[in-house]
Amino acid sequence: MNTKAFKYKAVAAMALLMGMMPELAFAQSGGGLDEATALKIMLGLTTAISLGVLLVAIFTLKVVNTVMQQEAEKKAEAEGKELVRQSWWWGIANEAVPIEQEEEILLDHNYDGIQELDNHLPPWWKALFAATVVFGVIYVGVYHVFNLAPLSGKAYDIEMAEAALKAADIDESNVTLLTDDAGLTRGEEIFVGKCVVCHGKQGEGKIGPNLTDEYWIHGGGIKDVFKVVKDGGRPGKGMISWKKQLSAKDMQAVSSYILTLQGTNPPNAKEAEGEKYVAN
Repeated sequence: MNTKAFKYKAVAAMALLMGMMPELAFAQSGGGLDEATALKIMLGLTTAISLGVLLVAIFTLKVVNTVMQQEAEKKAEAEGKELVRQSWWWGIANEAVPIEQEEEILLDHNYDGIQELDNHLPPWWKALFAATVVFGVIYVGVYHVFNLAPLSGKAYDIEMAEAALKAADIDESNVTLLTDDAGLTRGEEIFVGKCVVCHGKQGEGKIGPNLTDEYWIHGGGIKDVFKVVKDGGRPGKGMISWKKQLSAKDMQAVSSYILTLQGTNPPNAKEAEGEKYVAN
């Protein structure tokens, strides 16, 4: 490996970093850059710093390894021994000293006849460690220094706020039928808690009409049912408006669940009321 090449690469990375400093300062001072451009500059800066640190670390390790190799060669020559060299792939795999040279790295301490060899860590392990350092620098830069992306807690809050905003926009003009298990389960919970008194546990009808047949007083589409839940049923018939007690998302869920009751034919079903509903 050419140590000069590493030196030049490290210098180039640092030069790139220094060259980005004015743009970074311009972005932080509100110089008119949009958020996307500022984000690219921040990511580029963080990457440049990480690459610079990694290149300097590799260069330093290479220098140390070269010096140690030269010392080993001198020692072997002085002792009249032949320095055993391993193949390049063996060095990449573990960098362990050959058995013939283990006496050179034998440590002094002795515990009941057990001694320890001063072998180096495998290069793949050191490379993995260096990669985690680089990842850590980028992570800290993105999430804690420059705040380019929200942490998990903040991301959760943002998603919940967006979901609540979307739910608040639901009304009888744009409501859609839910078919997912979570939505229908929520709708069933609301129905059991608020609707069974008038409509029966299975939707068979009591004070309120039967919800399991094809006949509807105000229409049998999802928009029709949602509007009745939201604004209440016929005046004087006892069904209140639920819009002050239920969110739009909950009204959508219970309306969707009600429509799943059609055709279930529960026992003791109330006689049909209204007109037969035919979807357009």
